[in-house]
Amino acid sequence: MRKALIGVAITALLALTVPPAAAAPPEPSLPVQVDSTKSVTLITGDKVQVSPAGSGRSNVRFFPANAADSGYETRTVGKDLYVVPDSAARLVNSGKVDQALFNVSGLIRQGYDDASTDQIPVIATYKPTARAAQQAVPAGSTRTRALPSVSAAAYKTDKTRAHDTWQALSTGRDVQKLWLDLKVHKTLDQSVPYVGAPQAWAAGYDGTGTTVAVLDSGVDAEHPDLVGAVKEQKNFTDSPDVADHDGHGTHTSSTVAGRGVASNGRNKGVAPGAQLLSGKVLNDYGSGDLSWIIAGMEWAVAEGADVISMSIGTSEPVDCTDPMAAAVDRISAESGVLFVIAAGNLGGPAEAITSPGCAASAMTVAATDLTQTTADFSSRGPVLANHAVKPDIAAPGVDITAARAGGRGDSAYVDMSGTSMATPHVAGAAAILKQEHPTWTGQQLKAVLQNSVRAESKVGIYEQGAGELNVAQAVTQQVTGPATTDLGTFAWPHTSGQKLTRQLTYHNDGTEPVTLTVTADARGNNGKPLPSALITFGKSLTIPAGGTADLPVTVDPSKAIDYGLYGAISTRVVAKSNSGQTVVTPLGFYLEPQYVDVTFKLIDRDGKPATSISSLDVFDLDSIAAQRVGFDGTDQTLHLRAGTYSLAATIAHDGADGLVDSYAFLGDPELTLTKNTTITYDARTAAEATVTTDRPTQRKAGSLTYGRVIDNWILSSSRSYGTTVEVYLGTTSKARRGTFEVVEGWQYGSPAGAKSPYLYSLAFTHEQQVKGKPTHRVRDRDLATIDATYYTPGKDYTYSEYVDVWRPWSINLIPTGDRGSVAAPTRVQHLVTADKDTKVSQMVGHADAMAWPFATLMTSTATAYKPGSRHSESWYKAGLRPGLVTDQTTGAEVRSGGAGRQHGLEQLRQLGGHADRSLLVAGLPRPGRHRAVRERRVAGGVRVLRPGCLGRAGSGDRSRAEVRPDPLAARRLQVGVAVDG
Repeated sequence: MRKALIGVAITALLALTVPPAAAAPPEPSLPVQVDSTKSVTLITGDKVQVSPAGSGRSNVRFFPANAADSGYETRTVGKDLYVVPDSAARLVNSGKVDQALFNVSGLIRQGYDDASTDQIPVIATYKPTARAAQQAVPAGSTRTRALPSVSAAAYKTDKTRAHDTWQALSTGRDVQKLWLDLKVHKTLDQSVPYVGAPQAWAAGYDGTGTTVAVLDSGVDAEHPDLVGAVKEQKNFTDSPDVADHDGHGTHTSSTVAGRGVASNGRNKGVAPGAQLLSGKVLNDYGSGDLSWIIAGMEWAVAEGADVISMSIGTSEPVDCTDPMAAAVDRISAESGVLFVIAAGNLGGPAEAITSPGCAASAMTVAATDLTQTTADFSSRGPVLANHAVKPDIAAPGVDITAARAGGRGDSAYVDMSGTSMATPHVAGAAAILKQEHPTWTGQQLKAVLQNSVRAESKVGIYEQGAGELNVAQAVTQQVTGPATTDLGTFAWPHTSGQKLTRQLTYHNDGTEPVTLTVTADARGNNGKPLPSALITFGKSLTIPAGGTADLPVTVDPSKAIDYGLYGAISTRVVAKSNSGQTVVTPLGFYLEPQYVDVTFKLIDRDGKPATSISSLDVFDLDSIAAQRVGFDGTDQTLHLRAGTYSLAATIAHDGADGLVDSYAFLGDPELTLTKNTTITYDARTAAEATVTTDRPTQRKAGSLTYGRVIDNWILSSSRSYGTTVEVYLGTTSKARRGTFEVVEGWQYGSPAGAKSPYLYSLAFTHEQQVKGKPTHRVRDRDLATIDATYYTPGKDYTYSEYVDVWRPWSINLIPTGDRGSVAAPTRVQHLVTADKDTKVSQMVGHADAMAWPFATLMTSTATAYKPGSRHSESWYKAGLRPGLVTDQTTGAEVRSGGAGRQHGLEQLRQLGGHADRSLLVAGLPRPGRHRAVRERRVAGGVRVLRPGCLGRAGSGDRSRAEVRPDPLAARRLQVGVAVDG
């Protein structure tokens, strides 16, 4: 077995960010991949540590703010890792607290780490009867902004007082919900002639007299193309000024209204006569808080904006219930302004629209290239969960040339791609149309821009909305029709009584009657044509001069169709006049597949409806989607798509002290649901898990983990607890698809004061089903024995220790118990599970003043032991020399990159003791020039210093590591690291 020493000065708070419309999301099989140790301060004040374990796996540790509230759950859902303290679980399960506050992987991806910021940003939305601005500021925090448009207030809380803020906000009677204040990132040039802008200019419309607000990263107002175009700027971020140090805002601003001066008019924006408001809502690093965005919206309206352009979006698809989307709809209704917003860059195949582009009133923009092809990165609709029709329109967003912030002369322009770049084309077009029709509302502008698109689009509305922008036709559009038309959801079962006829109203602004001929491209969820019996249209209509006429559209969902057609229905309605002008309307609806109503009853050990932090995980094995349902004394009825599910119920019971005293796990890993039914999981039917050992013991800790894996997608949960919690398991059905396992973790130690201490660290795995009573009679001969010696670098010391296991499917460690302690110097005999598919790993922490929670960690390579085998380990024994990188979970050597690259784990082999022992240096900083605490620069490779010994690694690897004497304790190890770049 190999061991690793990890020298770290670590910290990291994480929070969900909202990046630009970004590339397709990563594969969900490895939710947390970190190259160095991260620590995360949660809003509850608890801390989570995530460290690399190799092969894409991670170690996850929890450190409670209050030792009395030490219970927690780690949960993997696809690509996301959640760590939820028991103290917050009930509020998260009930939806009163945003689960993003506990999405550790999401927080890491967003960069909310303790090393970068000492505050946590949150938004509290208040009940309609409460006045947000008059609410008391929670202890430990400061109010950064009132958000009256969504009855909310934004706060920043000092991480050292996060627990105080949590107590105030989570118990406040007027607080409706507590949200993470999402970071928002930027989400670019096309041929302006491609969208027909020069024809509009020739007709006398270039946006003159209109105002477009660009909410972005600021603007270079001195760029030749923007001089005189920007009439007002305001900074809503934590950056020191209104200037654009990122470049994104200057690019989008010039696409809206650039004058083209630096290119002799060649690179004009779409509306070069418009005036700009620049609201800096993204900071100098290209990200911003949700509260900054909402404040920017409110400011733009107050400053008289006609159109608001927002090339921003969340990093994940949303169900559009967030405060930012709500603000768009409310401000649109109250002010008549048109929001033009990027659809997002999450690609497809479906339900990838981001916020705030998901808002119903917004003009949501997809990206195309100049061949009418939807860009791969452009987010597809419909909106997640509510199935709303989005996007609304498309515009060029691939390799768009526009102004470069700070650029002059030959470097005045830069090319960018994204729905961010498509968005300002539509915003500029809206300004042109507003100039032509100054009394029109934002929704009227939206409708005509959609009606006038290129009519020849060959893809569904969930890719390009109505189609590609054509401002040349928009300014000459004589006949107009509806904007995006959403017929809603047709619930299963489909009957003739659901038959619906909707009138599409068309207006003729001309002086002569117009006859329209109508065609419709109607497609099912799988992209195939719908049968004409399901949806019918009038074939033609005549509109009188200056009048209106209605076109009937009838949907009869009772008509039998192929199962694959059910779901999101896409219809592009094209009405063509006798003069050749077209009017396009995107029409959609959701034809619900067969669903069943399933009522879940959870009964606790007392025979009462489950409360506490009891929960049910419902995993749709056909659609590969999971949801968690909390229980608080009432049954829960779910409306589920008929099909096969994995159900996992964890029923918690509270003791007299209000803390959990037992968990019962029951479920069905593979159950087909085709009709309405009631499913009861009764904790009284589960059997208590018990462990008996050869030697006298006292229980130290335990854990209960389950994992369900289908098509490389993981749903797992792991709960750790102390000495008094009882565990019960109910018999389950057998899983035939994928992997299903329940793993019991147990730690039993020698009685207090034992002369020769020992520790049982056991993992009992139930594969594919739980069957029979979980009664475990453990024989020492069936285990592996590890004789461990703990040395001290000088004076006596108490180490922290973990013993964990890995199963073939697990991407995060499975604890056998909670953090233990070892008073060194000492010897401890470890008796651990011996199983060919269960690898055991130990981690020992040496805490000192260098960093929280450990200055140095030693880990052993995860090893599958044989029954009856015997091994020895030495921890913190002096004597080191350089070595290679080791993968903790496999033991394989991994070579790092060369100079200037980000380094992973640098292994230092132990000179004394066994030849296969090793130490691991991790937690290295990102590329660039860095100095770690107590680090001294050494030329050429890794050097390890100790009395009488000097070692050097190969010169190709320029990371530095020192182990040197402490002036107060001659044998105490200290590690510092640095990276040149």
